[in-house]
Amino acid sequence: MMHNFLISPIGNHSAILGIKWLEQEALEIDWSTWQISLLVITPELAAIAQEEEVNKSPPKGIPEQYHTYTKVFGKEEFNKLPPHRHHDIGIELTEDGPLNIPLYGMTDAKSITLKEWLEAKLKA
Repeated sequence: MMHNFLISPIGNHSAILGIKWLEQEALEIDWSTWQISLLVITPELAAIAQEEEVNKSPPKGIPEQYHTYTKVFGKEEFNKLPPHRHHDIGIELTEDGPLNIPLYGMTDAKSITLKEWLEAKLKA
Protein backbone atom coordinates (compact mmCIF):
# COMPACT_ATOMS: atom_id res chain seq x y z
CA MET A 1 0.00 0.00 0.00
CA MET A 2 1.38 3.38 -0.97
CA HIS A 3 0.30 6.85 0.11
CA ASN A 4 1.30 10.10 -1.51
CA PHE A 5 2.05 13.07 0.71
CA LEU A 6 2.92 16.63 -0.14
CA ILE A 7 5.80 18.10 1.82
CA SER A 8 5.49 21.73 2.82
CA PRO A 9 6.43 23.96 5.74
CA ILE A 10 3.30 23.84 7.90
CA GLY A 11 4.54 25.48 11.06
CA ASN A 12 4.08 23.57 14.29
CA HIS A 13 1.87 20.83 12.82
CA SER A 14 3.26 17.32 12.28
CA ALA A 15 0.86 16.54 9.44
CA ILE A 16 -2.38 17.65 7.86
CA LEU A 17 -4.66 14.81 6.78
CA GLY A 18 -7.40 15.46 4.24
CA ILE A 19 -11.03 14.41 4.70
CA LYS A 20 -10.96 12.22 1.57
CA TRP A 21 -7.95 10.32 2.88
CA LEU A 22 -9.54 9.93 6.32
CA GLU A 23 -12.72 8.56 4.71
CA GLN A 24 -10.78 6.18 2.47
CA GLU A 25 -8.76 4.51 5.25
CA ALA A 26 -10.14 2.33 8.03
CA LEU A 27 -9.25 4.61 10.92
CA GLU A 28 -10.15 4.69 14.55
CA ILE A 29 -10.19 8.28 15.79
CA ASP A 30 -10.21 9.04 19.51
CA TRP A 31 -11.35 12.64 19.58
CA SER A 32 -10.78 13.00 23.34
CA THR A 33 -7.04 12.30 23.02
CA TRP A 34 -6.64 13.43 19.40
CA GLN A 35 -5.14 10.08 18.40
CA ILE A 36 -5.61 8.19 15.14
CA SER A 37 -5.11 4.43 14.94
CA LEU A 38 -4.53 2.93 11.51
CA LEU A 39 -4.35 -0.84 11.16
CA VAL A 40 -2.76 -2.00 7.94
CA ILE A 41 -2.70 -5.76 7.49
CA THR A 42 -0.38 -6.77 4.70
CA PRO A 43 0.32 -10.40 3.74
CA GLU A 44 3.78 -9.93 5.23
CA LEU A 45 2.38 -8.84 8.62
CA ALA A 46 -0.20 -11.63 8.59
CA ALA A 47 2.54 -14.22 8.00
CA ILE A 48 4.62 -12.81 10.86
CA ALA A 49 1.61 -12.84 13.18
CA GLN A 50 0.94 -16.50 12.39
CA GLU A 51 4.56 -17.44 13.13
CA GLU A 52 4.62 -15.70 16.49
CA GLU A 53 4.08 -17.86 19.54
CA VAL A 54 2.61 -16.47 22.72
CA ASN A 55 4.72 -17.14 25.79
CA LYS A 56 2.73 -16.44 28.94
CA SER A 57 5.51 -17.20 31.43
CA PRO A 58 7.86 -14.31 32.20
CA PRO A 59 11.44 -14.93 31.08
CA LYS A 60 14.05 -15.73 33.72
CA GLY A 61 16.98 -13.39 34.22
CA ILE A 62 15.48 -10.48 32.29
CA PRO A 63 14.15 -7.48 34.25
CA GLU A 64 10.41 -6.85 33.97
CA GLN A 65 10.77 -3.61 31.97
CA TYR A 66 12.48 -5.61 29.18
CA HIS A 67 9.93 -8.44 28.93
CA THR A 68 8.50 -6.96 25.72
CA TYR A 69 11.92 -7.49 24.12
CA THR A 70 12.34 -11.15 25.12
CA LYS A 71 12.37 -12.28 21.49
CA VAL A 72 15.50 -10.19 20.92
CA PHE A 73 17.29 -11.93 23.80
CA GLY A 74 16.08 -15.42 22.85
CA LYS A 75 17.96 -18.22 21.10
CA GLU A 76 15.92 -17.90 17.89
CA GLU A 77 17.27 -14.40 17.20
CA PHE A 78 20.80 -15.07 18.44
CA ASN A 79 22.43 -15.94 15.10
CA LYS A 80 20.31 -13.70 12.87
CA LEU A 81 21.16 -10.34 11.37
CA PRO A 82 18.53 -7.60 11.65
CA PRO A 83 16.29 -7.20 8.59
CA HIS A 84 17.32 -4.76 5.88
CA ARG A 85 15.79 -1.30 6.23
CA HIS A 86 15.30 1.61 3.88
CA HIS A 87 18.55 3.16 5.10
CA ASP A 88 21.14 0.43 5.61
CA ILE A 89 24.44 1.76 6.89
CA GLY A 90 27.64 0.13 5.72
CA ILE A 91 30.93 -0.10 7.53
CA GLU A 92 33.76 0.65 5.14
CA LEU A 93 36.96 -1.18 6.01
CA THR A 94 40.36 0.16 5.08
CA GLU A 95 43.16 -2.06 3.79
CA ASP A 96 45.67 -0.94 6.43
CA GLY A 97 43.21 -0.51 9.30
CA PRO A 98 43.87 -1.95 12.77
CA LEU A 99 42.51 -5.46 13.34
CA ASN A 100 42.05 -5.33 17.09
CA ILE A 101 41.30 -2.01 18.71
CA PRO A 102 39.39 -1.54 22.00
CA LEU A 103 36.06 0.26 21.82
CA TYR A 104 36.73 2.06 25.08
CA GLY A 105 39.48 2.26 27.69
CA MET A 106 39.51 -0.34 30.45
CA THR A 107 41.79 -1.09 33.38
CA ASP A 108 44.03 -4.14 33.07
CA ALA A 109 42.04 -5.98 35.75
CA LYS A 110 38.73 -5.36 33.98
CA SER A 111 40.25 -6.31 30.64
CA ILE A 112 41.56 -9.62 32.01
CA THR A 113 38.22 -10.37 33.69
CA LEU A 114 36.32 -9.64 30.49
CA LYS A 115 38.69 -11.77 28.40
CA GLU A 116 38.34 -14.72 30.84
CA TRP A 117 34.55 -14.40 30.85
CA LEU A 118 34.39 -14.30 27.04
CA GLU A 119 36.67 -17.33 26.70
CA ALA A 120 34.54 -19.27 29.20
CA LYS A 121 31.33 -18.37 27.33
CA LEU A 122 32.85 -19.31 23.97
CA LYS A 123 33.90 -22.72 25.30
CA ALA A 124 30.41 -23.42 26.69
